[in-house]
Amino acid sequence: MSMRDYIRKFERGCYFVPLIGTNADIKLQHFVDGLKPMIRHDVRLAEPVDYRSAVNKALRAEQDWKVIEEERQLKRQAFQQKDRRQNKKPNNNQ
Repeated sequence: MSMRDYIRKFERGCYFVPLIGTNADIKLQHFVDGLKPMIRHDVRLAEPVDYRSAVNKALRAEQDWKVIEEERQLKRQAFQQKDRRQNKKPNNNQ
C-alpha cells in the first residue's frame, strides 16, 4: 500500500474511531505505529511533534526509499550484465 493510500485509510478510520481522531497525541502514535518499518524508523528519527509533520516526513521517507530501491535495481542490473559478459566464453570451434 502506498503512503497516500495509507493516509487516506487512516483518516477514514479516525472518522469512525473518535478517540483517535480527536486526541492529537493518540492520533500521532497510531499513525506512526501503523507505518511500514523502514518508513516508521525514518519518521521516529525526525521526532514529529504533530500528525501533520509525521505525514510530511512519511511521504518524504517513502520517496527516499523509492529512490534507494531504484538505485539498487540499477546496480544489480549492471552487475548482472558485467557478470554475463565475463562468463561468456568465446566459441572457437568454428
